[in-house]
Formats: sequence, C-alpha cells, structure tokens
Amino acid sequence: MVDGLQVQVSGKEQETLEAPLTSSPQAYNLYLQGRFYLNDYRMRSQMESLRLGRQAAQDALAKDPKFSEAQALLSQLYLMEGANVLQNAAQNLALAEEAARRAVALKPNSPDALVALGAALTERGHNLEALKILRQPISVAPNSENLWGWLGYLYHYTGMLDAAEKAYDRSIELNPNTANVHWMHARMHLYQGRPEESEQEMRRVLAANPDQFKALAYMGEFLYYEDKFDEADKALTRAVELGRGSGDEAPQVLAAFLYASRGQRDRIDPLVFRARPEQTFDGDAAYWQGGIYAMLGDKQQALIWLRRAVALGNHNYPWFQRDKNYASLRSDPEYQKIMEEVRGHLEEYRRAVAAE
Repeated sequence: MVDGLQVQVSGKEQETLEAPLTSSPQAYNLYLQGRFYLNDYRMRSQMESLRLGRQAAQDALAKDPKFSEAQALLSQLYLMEGANVLQNAAQNLALAEEAARRAVALKPNSPDALVALGAALTERGHNLEALKILRQPISVAPNSENLWGWLGYLYHYTGMLDAAEKAYDRSIELNPNTANVHWMHARMHLYQGRPEESEQEMRRVLAANPDQFKALAYMGEFLYYEDKFDEADKALTRAVELGRGSGDEAPQVLAAFLYASRGQRDRIDPLVFRARPEQTFDGDAAYWQGGIYAMLGDKQQALIWLRRAVALGNHNYPWFQRDKNYASLRSDPEYQKIMEEVRGHLEEYRRAVAAE
C-alpha cells in the first residue's frame, strides 16, 4: 500500500476485477511474468526485458489462445520496441496492432484490449480513431495507470497539452515509481514553456535511477532548452555512453540538438545522418530529425522530416510554434503551409473530444 493514495473503485471496475482472466493457472502465471518484464522495461529501458516479456506472453497464449489480456500484453511489448528501436520498427508496430485487434475480438469491452489498440493506433498515427477508442475505458477502468499514460501520449500528439499533462498527472498519482512516465510528463512541461519544471522532475528520477540512460538523455534535452549548454553536454555524453548498444537512438539524437545549435556537425553521431524518413515510424523521432537539419541550415531536409512527422501523426501544434530548433524556418512559406495543416488537425481533435 502507498501511504496517502486513495483509489475509488467503480461498480463496473469491480465487475472487471472479479472476472477471471483465464481458466489456466499456467497461462496466468506466464502473463504475470510478462507484465513484470514490461514494467521492468519502463524502469530500465533494456530491450532484453521486452524480449523476455514477449516470450512469456506468447507462452501464455499457447496455454490459452483465448486469453485476451495476454494478447493485449503482447501488443504492448511489440509496441514499446517498435516505438523506441528503429530496427524492425514497421514490423513490430504492425504486430502490435494485430495483437491488439485479436485482444479486442476476444473481449470487446476489456480495458486492457482497448488500451492496447488505442496505443497501437496512436503510434501508427491514427489519432482520431485512437481518441475514440482510448476514451472508452475511462468509466470502466479509471484507476488504470496504463490507460492514463497512453491517453497522455495521445493528447501530446494531438497538441492538447493541458489534457496530456492531466493524464500523466493521474498516471503518476496511481503509480509514482515508473521512470518513463516521468520523462513523458516532464516533456509536457517543456512543451508548455516550463523547462525548469522538466529539469526538476528529471532530477528526482535520476536521484533514484542515476544510470537510467533515457532519463539522462531527457535531462540533457531539458537543460539544452534552458540554455544550460555545459550541463546539457555532460548529461547527454553520459546518456550516450550508457545507452550504447541498447538499440535506442534517443540519446544520440537529443545530443545532436546541442551540437547542431553550436555548429558542431562533427560531434553528431553518424547514425543521425544515416536515418531516412521512409524508415522512421515514430512521430517524435521524425520531428527531432527535422529540427537538427533546420539548425544545420539544410532547409530541404528539415522540411522533408517535418512532413514525415506530420504524416506519422505528430500534430503538436503548440510546441511546433514554440520550439527554438525550427526558428530558422518560421518565415518559410512551405513551413507555414505545414503549420496550417497541423493547426487544422488540432481543431479537428478538439471538435472530436467536444462532441462526445
């Protein structure tokens, strides 16, 4: 029990909690193992956790092919790898959606299944469909940290940053101990113009997890946006060292912000320049790449990457308007045209939420 945490369980949620997930004890034990590995990944960002979790979920489904929650778990494990590792990303994201749709087919009202499908659709850029699906379980599973975490992720893509911050607030209230939700939450502070709050949140995470390479990378990013360049350099250098070999390229890409802003092209990891828009499937990653090229003075590449980010569903209009990495493009007609498209998406999302 966490002191001070009060969780109110609704009648619908109580029914869900009491319903058996599977008739196979072996399948259930394997499912719990898979959940452990997913949570371990959210703490340590180590790919081995996702692979072990995937094996456990697949073994659970071998015991009980109708185990909807195990299918949802398998979807989440594929999704986390597809969203964070470039290699095989397209295949992993497709497998994530397929597993989520199987979960929903097995149990249409399962909160786990709906969250898995909404999350997969979000990462694949289908934001309107994801909004419709992810908001369904709120009344049934208001105490699902996973639901609120994915709602926060979706809201940030749609540019509804106040809603994103509140969703992450709720996820953290339900479980304050997961590392990755804190850096996502901290990003919302940055996007709303409060990078000093982002820095403080990361300092708290790193006090408990000093070698968490992605937390260090985001700390470096937040320091960069506060113009604390020397501190940012130290944090980013350490993040790259700790994350090397993980398959996760976020530290190298975030470090490139600092180096590009200083005109230090030679310090940027070559993998940043090897990336290709058509091989990138995460909207944040594509947007980051565009900002790097904008600071290096390559307007054509910057706009190509920005278009790719928008095509992947990253429509974070408030942040796009504020981000200093794209300052050199503000007066460009093509950039302005893209921003009008993104603003149109934001209005569409607001209407969709208001209509419910």
